[in-house]
Amino acid sequence: MPDESGPSGGTILTVSKHADSGMVVSDPPGIRCGTCEPGLPCAPGSPSGHTCDFGFEPGTMISLSLVGQSIYTDYVCGSEPDMAVITCSFVFTTSITMGVWGDK
Repeated sequence: MPDESGPSGGTILTVSKHADSGMVVSDPPGIRCGTCEPGLPCAPGSPSGHTCDFGFEPGTMISLSLVGQSIYTDYVCGSEPDMAVITCSFVFTTSITMGVWGDK
């Protein structure tokens, strides 16, 4: 099981999947939120809930993707609740919650 306490005593990326379908995954690996549609390629591992978290080292470049779904043409990401960070690729510096929405 991953160390969810974070590498430096609580530096956590929390992700909330607001899409009706698919799974949010991170690069580098660590985030897996949701369930892929049957028959579509999906990241290895077990499905999870709509919210998940993982401890990354500060300074890590993170990319979030919505995969394993067929109803959205794109997806958008934003920090919650302030939407101060509006990108799916960012340098992780401190604990943050990111939301991911499907875009039709």
